[in-house]
Amino acid sequence: MREQITKGQQRHIAFEPELMETFERTLQLLVEKNIKVILVNTPIANLLNQYEPEQYEKIINYFHDKAKSSPFIYYWDMNPEYSERYELFFDPIHLNPQGQKVASDKIIELFECDL
Repeated sequence: MREQITKGQQRHIAFEPELMETFERTLQLLVEKNIKVILVNTPIANLLNQYEPEQYEKIINYFHDKAKSSPFIYYWDMNPEYSERYELFFDPIHLNPQGQKVASDKIIELFECDL
């Protein structure tokens, strides 16, 4: 993975305007109907998070801001807690079965605490 990052072969972090517009409209519709929305940032390998730190921070801040904008929007960032536990990953962006179990258990825990 480090070699791919060094060679610039990893996918770039970017806001895609058309997708963001659809996402914004969807959030607005759900909030207008008083439907709770949970945005979950599942873990990705920390090396990938550090590939484009400014872009990564920009998107994380965007999700935090969305959660602050409405009592119906929650943002759960699992990345800080698990991104350096490489044994949980199949590849830089996909959790292996053990990682999926850890993430699922964490989501259940958050549901029980936050909602």
